[in-house]
Amino acid sequence: ISPKASLVFKPSGSFMSYATISRGFQFGGVNSPAPLSFPFNNPVSGVPVPAGFESSTLWNREIGVRTDWLDRTLRADLTYFDLNWTNAQFGQNSGGQVQPTAYIDNVGKVRSRGLEGTVAWLTPVPGLSFTIAASYIKALTAVEYTDGSGKIVPSGTEMPGTPPVQLANTLSYATAVGPWGYNVSLAHSYWGAAWNNVTHDAPIY
Repeated sequence: ISPKASLVFKPSGSFMSYATISRGFQFGGVNSPAPLSFPFNNPVSGVPVPAGFESSTLWNREIGVRTDWLDRTLRADLTYFDLNWTNAQFGQNSGGQVQPTAYIDNVGKVRSRGLEGTVAWLTPVPGLSFTIAASYIKALTAVEYTDGSGKIVPSGTEMPGTPPVQLANTLSYATAVGPWGYNVSLAHSYWGAAWNNVTHDAPIY
């Protein structure tokens, strides 16, 4: 059962605010038996490698606003979210130089909080629009965790593949000639630095 509840407040046609709480679910499973049989211990660290992994659940709470300006040619959105992820699933490696085996393990708990905002502008030039979207997110482990290599990942460690700052800009022009429609876009995106895995072995730029 994954419930979701929302409360919306709309005092005018140009302003809306909302609050939402929802639950997500991710199935557990078994780790692939090849090329080694599970369960077994990491040949390097001696850490037990599980035969399977548990289901994970998450609860998301968010509040946001949407506003329209300048005769609805300018729209601005802002959202704050707080997400709690229990038994988060992440890929690990069994270690060893001969036959390292990939498997999935549960990282315990993760908490992710952040702000996301979008501004969309229909310019005075017919068909020309500009959109900018930005976010600031901190996704951190909430309990201590031991990975497959035996490294201790302390609570409060930044999760892999989650750059705190992200930015996307799009300039788009749409027009029609007879029965044909045309659209040309110029896009720019920026991702801040992140980590390749939960033990921060290498940065990703």
